[in-house]
Amino acid sequence: MRMHGIPMQLLGGCRAYQGIVRPIHGSVAPLGSGGSDTKEHLQGLSGEQQASVAAPLGTSLVVAGPGSGKTRVLISRILHLVQAHDVAPHSIAAITFTNKAAREMRERLERALGPEAAAQPFIGTFHGLGLSMLRQASSQLPAGCRVRPGFSVADGDAATAMMQRLVKSKAGIDIRQSGARTSAEQKRTVAKQARIILSAISRMKNSVPGYAALKGEQAMLRELMQRRGTELTMQNKIMAREMGQWYEMYRDSLAQSNAADFDDLLSLTVTLLQESEAARYALSRRFHHILVDEFQDTNATQYELVKLLAPVDSLQKGRRSLFLVGDPDQAIYGWRGAIPEQLGERLRTDYPDLKVLTLRDNYRSSSTILAAARAVLGPQSRRLRPMLPHGPALRLHSVLGPTEEGELVARQIRRLQARHGVPLSEVAVLVRTHAQTRAIEEALVRHRIPYIVLGGRTFWQRKEVQDVLAYLRLALAPWDGVALRRIINVPKRGLGPATLAKLEAAGGGSISRALFPPAWPLEGGVEGTMAPTLPLLDPCALGLSAATAKKVEAFRALALGLAAALRSMPLHDALAHIVEATGYLDGAKDAAAEDNDEAVADSKDGRAVGATAEDLPSASSTGEEKEEETAGTLRRRLGQLVEVARLAGEAGAPGLPVADLGLEVESGRDDRLEGVRAFLDSCALDAAPDGGEAAARRDSVRVSTMHAAKGLEYAAVFVPGCVEGQIPSPPRESDGGAALREERRLMYVSLTRAKQHLTLLCPSCDPRVSRSFLLPSRFIKELEDSGCVLERTDHEDSERKAPHRSHMAAARYQRSRRLNRPEE
Repeated sequence: MRMHGIPMQLLGGCRAYQGIVRPIHGSVAPLGSGGSDTKEHLQGLSGEQQASVAAPLGTSLVVAGPGSGKTRVLISRILHLVQAHDVAPHSIAAITFTNKAAREMRERLERALGPEAAAQPFIGTFHGLGLSMLRQASSQLPAGCRVRPGFSVADGDAATAMMQRLVKSKAGIDIRQSGARTSAEQKRTVAKQARIILSAISRMKNSVPGYAALKGEQAMLRELMQRRGTELTMQNKIMAREMGQWYEMYRDSLAQSNAADFDDLLSLTVTLLQESEAARYALSRRFHHILVDEFQDTNATQYELVKLLAPVDSLQKGRRSLFLVGDPDQAIYGWRGAIPEQLGERLRTDYPDLKVLTLRDNYRSSSTILAAARAVLGPQSRRLRPMLPHGPALRLHSVLGPTEEGELVARQIRRLQARHGVPLSEVAVLVRTHAQTRAIEEALVRHRIPYIVLGGRTFWQRKEVQDVLAYLRLALAPWDGVALRRIINVPKRGLGPATLAKLEAAGGGSISRALFPPAWPLEGGVEGTMAPTLPLLDPCALGLSAATAKKVEAFRALALGLAAALRSMPLHDALAHIVEATGYLDGAKDAAAEDNDEAVADSKDGRAVGATAEDLPSASSTGEEKEEETAGTLRRRLGQLVEVARLAGEAGAPGLPVADLGLEVESGRDDRLEGVRAFLDSCALDAAPDGGEAAARRDSVRVSTMHAAKGLEYAAVFVPGCVEGQIPSPPRESDGGAALREERRLMYVSLTRAKQHLTLLCPSCDPRVSRSFLLPSRFIKELEDSGCVLERTDHEDSERKAPHRSHMAAARYQRSRRLNRPEE
């Protein structure tokens, strides 16, 4: 379905269109037709589902196994609160871990309550709730948090770019000493170091809620002690000191741009509620009933936020509730700071009146598949009960290597289509690492099987969309250093690294300060109108040539014009003006002439996430034709962005939930600019990684990592690479077996994605894992020892009769590894 040429799944991803939280004006909206029968929400539920939905107010934990209907229970719980307890919908907050889960919940509520009542609860992620609160109360944060009102959100790409600049500027000698000789090698080295540093910083932020008040080394040491115990080695302390220094530089860079990254949205919200009594009071008045999905995946900061949202004393006093849903057997995010133990003793200690309910009945998978899942998980799996009969036997294939593995997967998919009528959209290939996808994708392309790589780029993550949104952010706030860095030379205008370095030095480390000095504010303060002129720069003081200074002045004049346009016209018109005034499309066409492949990155055969066959240049096109096709694709996408903004304005963009939380708003705010900022916040949250479900309606095979498949289900699932060293992956440190236990749970989650058909593949050689022959995964042996119904096929003998194939395959692996995926 399309609206005004815009795919509905695109609109579904835009909060500004949906209205994830709308301000409450006047009385609570009446219930829709779904509220006529107070028992209707319990109809069709099993006994244990009904018991969970109708649990008394207070604190409840529902331990929900895979396929047990937990989403239906969450929806029914909200309906139960509204219909049985006469709870006002706007006093409910349902917190999910993905945008997809929030959209599904909201759509179901609309069908049950009607669109007006369903729009009143907060339904969104932890990050969405945190951002909403910070938008209206950031002025109440302690000075040490270094975030001012009107801050921007640095998404993953912006944070990575910022860290890469720090690595290049602060560790250039180390990069050269690492042996990186070519420009490409240096870029890879920088990217790898930046990724490692950002991972350590993110882990610290998610594990130490009060990190903003600590020095970098102290925060890193505290995170290490929480993870490894109080006995730290000298190497641990040296690493903490080094990472602490990187964190301080990263925090300074964010502060100079008045930006916060995604992890900050959580920790700053915790700090706000801890330090501001007014914020706590407003929140307690707004939300009386808190629901949290996937609670086993919460980290320390998210757990602290839940405690602040639902203090135990408030739950014991009156008509309030905390409803948690989780499953310790599906805790698979320990590597990014999740603490599944919070589902046990700690929760019982913090909430003594906790009531525990269990959903054990599995309505998704055949009993054959559940038997295999129980064998992998171990004794605790007894709490999962199959409700479906036996299905086809598990298929276990031994193959020579990844190329043969991909070929077999493709042939088996065609067999499922022909013999069992399984649609391609009901087939998933779950891999342990991204490096495994290449052989799978190549085989699917050879067999002309359309596929989608979940987790790829969505519409909101595409370069052209992010570029135009960066211009919009710069027009809103000229001191937004993150946005300025991104587009100051996009399209190319002769402002290269040397010029930026001089501007940065002149601005004391901030290009924004050099171009838009604080002495030149917006008239009337932050939310006023733009001053008509800027004082001219002094080329000599900046060390710029006259020609370069002229280019800089032209860019400043452009930024001034965009800011003025934003304050005088509707948002969608301002976006269209940005595309036109910046010459973005012409610049993109010129860039395409230099590199025709730029527009098709992350796309395979026209079927990667966010792409269709018509989006990609034809293989038979000439260079000039490819430029035209690429420009046409960009024009369509940017037209979609403008149209989404227009529809958001017509629907009444929700803006910030200021009226919802009851916090006082700083005087002088401009409603038009608040709407722009709300639209940008929506886009930033929707650009966060979310499993790549944007193209979920296409009839295509899903290729996904095991982690990204969490919460999904398919008629047929393939799990390649079931060998030691990959599934399970080798532990990186001595952790008492915690890593292996998480790998076991990950395998359990992967197996329980399948409804009827489950196929496991074991290659005997794979240069990406080991140069020697590989051993089947220990999980395979456990399946065989448990007596699971297995249909085993050994393809190795026939393949070994053609040794040249093995030799050629090994050569292909090495070339692919060296040239195409060097970072992996």
